[in-house]
Amino acid sequence: MIGIGRIKIGLNAVTQPGADAVSTGNGAKANTANIILQNNPLSDGYWVNRSPQELGLTLIHELGHVYNIVVGLGGSAIEWDSNPDDSINWDAEDRNDKLLEKCR
Repeated sequence: MIGIGRIKIGLNAVTQPGADAVSTGNGAKANTANIILQNNPLSDGYWVNRSPQELGLTLIHELGHVYNIVVGLGGSAIEWDSNPDDSINWDAEDRNDKLLEKCR
């Protein structure tokens, strides 16, 4: 499912494993996953102020997470980009950005 919601202000979107999720140590495996798009007016207005290309790349990135969750981590080069303490794994974000450079 793709929906909108008020997530952390610094985030554009998040992907969450479904209710049947099982931890894999560095991610999760589940039968379903949900993408939540930023809908907080206090954010930078990501879904209003970005180009269609930037919006498309964000969705491709999040769909990579869905693929990893549903297939069981390893099927996509999009890495799990958050840490167990709910902080952002910036090294993984940088690697993911490099992966998507060819899409720009």
